[in-house]
Amino acid sequence: MISVEEAKALIAKHVSRNKGVLTGLADAAGCVLAKAVFAPVDLPLFNQSAMDGYALHEESLDKKNFRIAGELKAGDETIQLEKGEAARIYTGAAVPEKAGAVVMQEKTTVSNSLLELDELAAAGNFIRYKGSQVKKGELALCEGAMLTPAAIGFLASMGIAEVLIHPKPVVSVIVTGNELLPPASVLSPGKIYESNSFTLRALLQQINIPVYKTLHVKDDPAVLRDVFMNYCNESDVIIFTGGISVGEYDFVKAVLEQSGVQTIFHNVAQKPGKPLYFGMLDNKPVFALPGNPASTLVCFYEYVYMAIRLMQGFENPGLLVEKKKLLKSLKKSKGKAFFIHAKKMEEGIMPLGKQGSDMLHTFASADALIFLDEACEFKTEGEEVEVHLLPN
Repeated sequence: MISVEEAKALIAKHVSRNKGVLTGLADAAGCVLAKAVFAPVDLPLFNQSAMDGYALHEESLDKKNFRIAGELKAGDETIQLEKGEAARIYTGAAVPEKAGAVVMQEKTTVSNSLLELDELAAAGNFIRYKGSQVKKGELALCEGAMLTPAAIGFLASMGIAEVLIHPKPVVSVIVTGNELLPPASVLSPGKIYESNSFTLRALLQQINIPVYKTLHVKDDPAVLRDVFMNYCNESDVIIFTGGISVGEYDFVKAVLEQSGVQTIFHNVAQKPGKPLYFGMLDNKPVFALPGNPASTLVCFYEYVYMAIRLMQGFENPGLLVEKKKLLKSLKKSKGKAFFIHAKKMEEGIMPLGKQGSDMLHTFASADALIFLDEACEFKTEGEEVEVHLLPN
């Protein structure tokens, strides 16, 4: 049995970034750049007006009176200004070559094509100069940058239509267990409703990861192997839940090893989620998570989430970590790390009740996990604790 830290280090060692692919800008949101982008043009492309107002000739900024020589809307070809002239101009329009400032319309008076300023205009006022945002050839976005909506818009504004990104992995989920029935089924004695496929699909959708298939399979080694091998052909990551402990009907580990999966680790000194499995098959990560619903959630957040984001090229792939003041004392046994579902409050972090490995009731309200390491036995109210923030 290995520690939480050792397990994460092994995942980081074996999981690599997906090879970069050229993708249309419209499909690249949320992805990570696999190659730096250099500006193909100056931005702005030309001197632009930052205001609705009047563009003033550069040699007449010591005057308050101008003759209006024309009008410039966004998209118009610019005009020439002579000394003593101004042009009516609108936001985004090209500033005339000889213009030295733009004065906002609220500070002017116009009568019979003559412009009078309330006050002298300062040189450069309300002009967005060519290349002031980024110059042609300069670094626009570095390799590893996440393509946020603002980044997508920035690239589009430079005329860029395609970028090289690390593609999102396609994930399949295989849920095992003879006792499981789909929601809305009529339960017979000993049966329970299956929830893990819904949980995992929702988690993957929340982080915008494509799901190839989710399937419930009974505890039959032959069926498990057939489904696994079929899904491997169409998936970059396989997630099992259930069947990974040490019971007589826990077949998953044996099936995976017989199918050629290299076992990297099995069993982590943690609660919940001790019987966590991680292996690799042809550079594809394979996870088998414990079947108890809270254990499934914890293992996904702490390990699978990290692996998926590593494949996407994120430099800091794990959950965000903060230190927060504990609002209620905690006691635990030595020898295992604990992940405790919790709720962020203005004054600190509050552990939630009912922390069993099967408990989703309070987990449904959690937005964080409190992490207590193996050596910890007690944390007093008011102490700072390590908190892992769940994605939202």
